[in-house]
Amino acid sequence: MADLATQAVRPRPGRTAPRATKRSGSGYRTLRPGEPPTSRATYTINLMLLEARAQPDDLSQAA
Repeated sequence: MADLATQAVRPRPGRTAPRATKRSGSGYRTLRPGEPPTSRATYTINLMLLEARAQPDDLSQAA
Protein backbone atom coordinates (compact mmCIF):
# COMPACT_ATOMS: atom_id res chain seq x y z
CA MET A 1 0.00 0.00 0.00
CA ALA A 2 2.85 2.40 0.83
CA ASP A 3 4.44 1.79 -2.59
CA LEU A 4 1.16 2.59 -4.33
CA ALA A 5 0.86 5.90 -2.44
CA THR A 6 4.39 7.00 -3.39
CA GLN A 7 3.77 6.18 -7.04
CA ALA A 8 0.41 7.95 -7.16
CA VAL A 9 1.63 11.21 -5.65
CA ARG A 10 3.62 13.36 -8.06
CA PRO A 11 6.59 15.37 -6.77
CA ARG A 12 5.86 19.02 -6.11
CA PRO A 13 7.25 21.57 -8.57
CA GLY A 14 9.91 24.02 -7.47
CA ARG A 15 9.25 27.63 -6.55
CA THR A 16 8.37 30.01 -9.37
CA ALA A 17 10.12 32.90 -7.58
CA PRO A 18 13.16 32.81 -5.31
CA ARG A 19 12.55 33.20 -1.59
CA ALA A 20 13.02 36.72 -0.26
CA THR A 21 15.89 37.26 2.16
CA LYS A 22 15.87 39.78 4.97
CA ARG A 23 18.10 42.78 4.52
CA SER A 24 20.58 43.53 7.26
CA GLY A 25 20.30 46.69 9.32
CA SER A 26 18.12 47.98 12.08
CA GLY A 27 14.85 49.89 11.91
CA TYR A 28 16.34 52.92 13.67
CA ARG A 29 17.69 55.84 11.72
CA THR A 30 21.36 56.80 11.90
CA LEU A 31 22.38 60.05 13.58
CA ARG A 32 24.31 62.53 11.49
CA PRO A 33 27.50 64.13 12.80
CA GLY A 34 26.67 67.03 15.12
CA GLU A 35 23.07 65.90 15.66
CA PRO A 36 22.05 65.55 19.33
CA PRO A 37 21.25 61.98 20.40
CA THR A 38 17.78 62.83 21.71
CA SER A 39 15.27 65.52 20.99
CA ARG A 40 13.63 67.65 23.65
CA ALA A 41 10.47 66.09 25.10
CA THR A 42 7.52 68.38 25.63
CA TYR A 43 5.42 66.13 27.85
CA THR A 44 3.64 67.51 30.92
CA ILE A 45 2.75 65.29 33.87
CA ASN A 46 -0.24 66.43 35.92
CA LEU A 47 -0.73 64.92 39.38
CA MET A 48 -4.14 65.14 41.03
CA LEU A 49 -4.99 64.21 44.60
CA LEU A 50 -7.86 61.79 45.12
CA GLU A 51 -10.25 62.04 48.03
CA ALA A 52 -9.90 59.23 50.58
CA ARG A 53 -12.94 57.01 51.03
CA ALA A 54 -14.30 56.43 54.51
CA GLN A 55 -13.27 52.94 55.65
CA PRO A 56 -16.02 51.01 57.49
CA ASP A 57 -15.07 49.66 60.88
CA ASP A 58 -14.88 45.89 60.51
CA LEU A 59 -15.39 45.20 64.25
CA SER A 60 -18.62 47.14 64.55
CA GLN A 61 -20.21 45.31 61.59
CA ALA A 62 -19.31 41.86 62.94
CA ALA A 63 -21.30 42.34 66.17
